Amino acid sequence: MQLAAQDTVALSTLIARFFDVQKEDGLRELYVVDAQGTVLAHSHPALANTQVTDAFSLRAAKGAGREWHHEGSFLQVAVPVEYRGYLCVVIGKYSLGDVEAAVARTRFQWLGLAFVLWLLVGVVLFSGLDGWVLQPIAALQDAVRRIGEGDLSHRVPPLPGREMAELSNMVNRMAGALESERDNLERSVDARTRELQELNGRLEQLAVTDALTGIYNHRRFQESLAAELLRAHRNLQPFSVLMIDVDHFKKVNDLLGHPIGDELLRQLSAVLGQCLRKSDL
Repeated sequence: MQLAAQDTVALSTLIARFFDVQKEDGLRELYVVDAQGTVLAHSHPALANTQVTDAFSLRAAKGAGREWHHEGSFLQVAVPVEYRGYLCVVIGKYSLGDVEAAVARTRFQWLGLAFVLWLLVGVVLFSGLDGWVLQPIAALQDAVRRIGEGDLSHRVPPLPGREMAELSNMVNRMAGALESERDNLERSVDARTRELQELNGRLEQLAVTDALTGIYNHRRFQESLAAELLRAHRNLQPFSVLMIDVDHFKKVNDLLGHPIGDELLRQLSAVLGQCLRKSDL
């Protein structure tokens, strides 16, 4: 089955219009291919009626579902559609560096699309079509407005008529692509934030802990001592400071070696730690 010439022209016009709206927000290429890999319409008209050669486009042309592919700083999205009874695949190539900015400017993009839809209403009225077309267009306009205001989870409801169904499906698929990319960015930011928080916690612990014995170091002792002095003065209550000396420790180092002396300090710290209350330092 071949796509009629007038249908090809209409498809090329639709692709060119959508590309003009989206190109400032990361869309680099937008084209439609059939199952044989023939380009039916392209955002760059010179590439129409050529054969795709990249592996992703060839695989997407023969696939039956949505495809994603990351390559360097670009994201390719392929969505199968049915255009006037002809099965084909719409493929968009986005610059990942622009996606985050594109999400932030979604409102203005969809307002532009809403303007196009208002023009469509004028064309429908001028053509003298029946009034039953106006209600689906109003539903489509409302959905586009909500998506443009940031509600990327909203979808256009099923609409009657082949052309309206094709347009609503395309809007829903593009909104789904933006929502998925936004969610990926949010998950990535959350993961990096958790990693930084964990790293800060470890660094803070290392800054106040003695590497040999695992107990608090001189810095933490001085900070806690100052705080306890202030609390004792405020509450008019005494507190105690214990000073412990290990007898003949130098002989242990001299006779058995410093590694044994280090182990003795670790064991002593562990024994003392078992005798402390939770409120003790």
